Amino acid sequence: MTQVQYHVYAHNFSHLTPTIPPPSGIVDGEDGAVKIWSRSGMLRTSLAQSASPVYSTSWSPDSDQVLYTNGKSLVIRPLQPAAKPTHWKAHDGVILVADWSTANNTIVSGGEDRKYKLWDCYGRCLYSSLLHDSPIASLSWSPDGELFSVGAFNTLRLCDKSGWSHCLEKPSTGTIGALTWSSDGTQFACACSNGQTLLAQVVNRHLEWHNLEAVVGEDSIIRVKDVLTDAEERLELHDRIVKVSLGWGHLVAITPLQGFIYNSRNWTTPVTFDLKTTTVSLLLLTDRHFLVADNVSGLLVYSYEGRLVSTVKYPRGSVASLSVLTVSISVDTIAIRDKKEEKVVHLFDVASGKELREGKPLCHKVEIVSLSLSQSGPGSQRQLAFLDQNHDLFLTLVRETTPTQTYQTVSLGGMVGSIAWNDSTNMLAAVTDGRLAVWYHPLVAFTNKDLLPQTLVRQEDSNFKKSAQLVQFVGNCCVLRRDDGALITTRPQKTTVYY
Repeated sequence: MTQVQYHVYAHNFSHLTPTIPPPSGIVDGEDGAVKIWSRSGMLRTSLAQSASPVYSTSWSPDSDQVLYTNGKSLVIRPLQPAAKPTHWKAHDGVILVADWSTANNTIVSGGEDRKYKLWDCYGRCLYSSLLHDSPIASLSWSPDGELFSVGAFNTLRLCDKSGWSHCLEKPSTGTIGALTWSSDGTQFACACSNGQTLLAQVVNRHLEWHNLEAVVGEDSIIRVKDVLTDAEERLELHDRIVKVSLGWGHLVAITPLQGFIYNSRNWTTPVTFDLKTTTVSLLLLTDRHFLVADNVSGLLVYSYEGRLVSTVKYPRGSVASLSVLTVSISVDTIAIRDKKEEKVVHLFDVASGKELREGKPLCHKVEIVSLSLSQSGPGSQRQLAFLDQNHDLFLTLVRETTPTQTYQTVSLGGMVGSIAWNDSTNMLAAVTDGRLAVWYHPLVAFTNKDLLPQTLVRQEDSNFKKSAQLVQFVGNCCVLRRDDGALITTRPQKTTVYY
């Protein structure tokens, strides 16, 4: 439910020199070999041998495949000896760097053609940047997969996961040859060719919900404004803000050791709760509760009074790879796509933390890329909408309504780019085939599917391109993000574009 914009400020530390990162499991080099080593330094396997130098490698999110560069091409090599690698031409020049996000399963690459590009794991291009002034020398995803940073000669760029640029800095540091993010995703370090280490911090994050607007400053201060009354509040946290989210009349901010819960009716006395870890990878809000992904304790559900409601044991261990695309929460249900089996969705009860459907997860025929739970209505009408790898949209009921009910999954259409449920009703919006589609009563699909087209309204606009992403659906207002970063606010018969 948030809209996020970022700016970067950076400091140069001329007395520091770039440090050598610890050795990873994969080693690449100009001999064209890709080798996997154990942590103790023992060679485990020689994965590939290329005729061209290999300048960059990266593990897949499930650690079953390795991405590496090969001249102008990218190669995904499975670890299984008999498996066939995926190979495609990615750039018009030699590829110098590539990174694979563990959170959103998207690949970013850059090279001597002075462009950076985004790819899915099948080699389909999702975004291609404009020409830069110099070759792309470094790239790195943030831990939550929402941002990535780009380095070149005297150039530092911060980009959204869709590819468009949040901001551009021009530090006089020479070529930025390496980038690495902190584990909390609030800052990153750059190794520069002039012998300096540059530290950059993500600041000025903007969040909006109904008539409230919040800005997270560089001084650990959140400034909240009511745009209807012009009333402003200043929230001082005195520590680095790791995660922050605004919605349903509350603002939740996470620092390395504590969480702060603010009520929009009383900003002066927040409720606080302690954390067991300094790394929180995900924060999701809903009407009565909010979800915190804690890398030590797992998935924690809290009430807005600061009370721990339940703990969900993620079936695949670490929650660091979870993202807003693969986790959704409503007032009574949590949905999580499986890390290893991407065709599987686990459903949990919020109050108890136990798995629903007698422990049997939802299984789809194709890999699921994103999911979202409806936010309104009783638990018996809770619906899960999800998109699969073919961009087909499906809908299913989460809970049983009768003892003899079978869990039915219905298709709502194809060529869908993104989806969003309304915050107060069971309306569902989607960007499909260059149009905005809204189902006013998608629940009818489970009783009489022939009536479903009667509940559908489509709106055509030149702004609704295939790459446009739904940001939120609040009240009667849909907010979309174009591929150039522009926000589009649309209502029936009215469309407004903000740059």
